[in-house]
Amino acid sequence: MITALDRLQTHTGQRFPVPPKITAAERADLLLAAQLLDGQAIALTENVLAITVKPEAIDAFLQGQHEGMPGAITALGGGYAVTCGEHRMDLGPVEIRAPQVTLVNAGEMRAAAETGAPVKARYECLPGNRIDIRLQPSAAPDEPR
Repeated sequence: MITALDRLQTHTGQRFPVPPKITAAERADLLLAAQLLDGQAIALTENVLAITVKPEAIDAFLQGQHEGMPGAITALGGGYAVTCGEHRMDLGPVEIRAPQVTLVNAGEMRAAAETGAPVKARYECLPGNRIDIRLQPSAAPDEPR
């Protein structure tokens, strides 16, 4: 765990002493983040992926979707960050891959399109599949950003 923390600190350019108390969740997050820095993909524990769609894009988004029909999604996610005590370390953007998912709320999205508010498209993995994330190459391991 100390090695993982050191790698993250080197990558982010943030140096701080090891906090006296690190929670079990923080330890797990540090180890997963180190795997990302090694170029490995990590599997999310959730089997649902939610993507926020802006109100003006809902109709166009739904034209390309077929509820109940499986397909693959590859998307650029926001910045991946981990905390260690009071410190937050941003690793950079991640690529999200879900090889076999299906849209489960197209009807809800159509109804929400009338409200003018953003809506979340919800995709569920088909049994035996998972959602993986990988650190974007622009956030190369051990190069301070």
